[in-house]
Amino acid sequence: DGDFSMYDFSVTDASGTLTSDAGQDLVYVAMDAGEDLSWATVIVQLSAGGAYTECTNPGKATGDGCVVSDSIDDGKWGFSEEITISEGDSDLCSTACTIQVKVLDAASNKLIYESTETSVN
Repeated sequence: DGDFSMYDFSVTDASGTLTSDAGQDLVYVAMDAGEDLSWATVIVQLSAGGAYTECTNPGKATGDGCVVSDSIDDGKWGFSEEITISEGDSDLCSTACTIQVKVLDAASNKLIYESTETSVN
């Protein structure tokens, strides 16, 4: 019904040791509450200390910015499922950086979730 107040997510560091290589895992994002979200109806954005960039959803060609990986590969983001957000073809964090994540409804551009800052190092 468009009520996104029932969703909650948590963001944790996934990076290990950062380098200047592209394609590194940055954060894990777990859906802690809410109904399943189809990848066709959701936009994930990432900020590495600057403007937000739209990430490439699972099953799409990798771009320069960020990429969402769904380990279950079932076309949706479900309750208690953890996704990985990685760098795309460009290096976003070569050393420690601060990451923020937004999840938006693709049809209305309505904000579903915005994280606090997560340190990645």
